Amino acid sequence: MNYVLKLERYYPIQLTLRRSLDSLSANHNAHISSNPLIDLKKLDLNKNRLVGCDLYWDGFSNGLHLLTNLKELKLDDNNIGNTGCKALAKLLKKRRFPLKKLSLRQNSIDDECIFILTKALQKNKSLTTLDLYNNNITEVGWDYVSDLLCNKRGIEATHTSNHTLKSFGVADWSAAGSSPSPTEPASVTALLTMNKTAPSKTRAAKEKVWKTFFKANNNTFDMQPLLEDSVKIMPHILAYFAMRSSFPSEEIRFRKLYHVLRNWNVPALFDNSSPESERLGKKISALEEKNASMELLVKRLQAEKSQLKQENKVVVDELRGEIQGLKKEREEMEEVSDPRKSKKRKVSPNK
Repeated sequence: MNYVLKLERYYPIQLTLRRSLDSLSANHNAHISSNPLIDLKKLDLNKNRLVGCDLYWDGFSNGLHLLTNLKELKLDDNNIGNTGCKALAKLLKKRRFPLKKLSLRQNSIDDECIFILTKALQKNKSLTTLDLYNNNITEVGWDYVSDLLCNKRGIEATHTSNHTLKSFGVADWSAAGSSPSPTEPASVTALLTMNKTAPSKTRAAKEKVWKTFFKANNNTFDMQPLLEDSVKIMPHILAYFAMRSSFPSEEIRFRKLYHVLRNWNVPALFDNSSPESERLGKKISALEEKNASMELLVKRLQAEKSQLKQENKVVVDELRGEIQGLKKEREEMEEVSDPRKSKKRKVSPNK
């Protein structure tokens, strides 16, 4: 069922919603299914003077995070300010929060608030609509938005930009006949259109990379963006050449492909080894270290062998000296015990 809770101009909201959310946050591990708010699909809190009321924004965002079925949240005309944007940013950073539409019309949101929200949306994969109609957004704020949708600091940065958001509400109100406030830049509208019309987020990412770095009608283009990013992005770059509609003609498509292949042989690309060669390199390094340690061990054992050999020679010499001394003592003892042997030794051979 599509459960909807609408509390427009319900100023005692702090006495009801806050208690419900606080209760939900405090008891989310016990009997969560019994709370009537858990099945909410849409929560409308327009014109409730949330700023300045007794509503703790941190508890508010923590409680909303537990509404696992909430798809749409409306906070129009509440003047939520910087504090409210920070609480919402904390909520938008939650990976499993399913919110798809967030309406913040007429909230005096300025560029600082836009910076907070866009930072939170960098990794958000669910929010498709952020309605910012009738707020105080200047060119600086729209630059933050543009950077969110298409980060031009490099191919990889563009490839990992937000490809989920499809509307900021401003262009929709303008199309309906209302005066656009603030005016949405054409560049932002074009990026939103890419997100909206692309068959997948992957395709939107490819189109942004192609149009940002390689969509030029000249026959060649700068290879520098390729050299500044990881070589792993190269298969994606080559896949762009299969998109015939991205080129004015077949001739230009093949000329650009030739230009890429011709300039491929550069150190910045070829110095990046493959995962397999890196694995083998690590294995070889480990074996070389082991071999070096074994060589040190062999040298140490050889030194110990040489030292033992010298010590053995000394011991042998000492033993030989002791043996000679023992022989001499034995002969002297024999002479004392048998005088005839002594006389025989004393007889001269010439007599």
